[in-house]
Amino acid sequence: EGIASELELISDVICGAVEDVAGCEEKLPSFWGAIAVALFNAENGWFAPANLCSDVCAKKSLLWAPSCQDCSDRLYASVSYMADKEIQAQAIESFVNSEFCTQFGEENVESCKGGLKFVLPLAMDVLAQSGDFWITEFCATNIGCM
Repeated sequence: EGIASELELISDVICGAVEDVAGCEEKLPSFWGAIAVALFNAENGWFAPANLCSDVCAKKSLLWAPSCQDCSDRLYASVSYMADKEIQAQAIESFVNSEFCTQFGEENVESCKGGLKFVLPLAMDVLAQSGDFWITEFCATNIGCM
């Protein structure tokens, strides 16, 4: 559901910037799906508790949870950080220098790396502006804020 929502936000921007729109619309869902799984994984991804709320998430219990305002503030800050060009460059570098592209086959590694350099900045710019669409519900549902 999250990946589908992200694709809904980013597809027009990304596929509108290439000549082969139909090819982009065909390939972007699986490519972005793989990127999103890595970028937003629960263990060490963008919104992982260790990266987002290590100071308060560990204290969560049956009787206490972060306030919804605190959760929203942190997420808005984290999401807006995606628009930072240095952060985008670090994300690209991390993907390009990892084994990420090998999942698409050795013959596609270079085109994957080129795709990362094109897709990530555009997607991160769009996602940086998207918080209003999901943050409040995410905090209530996934963080259990009060």
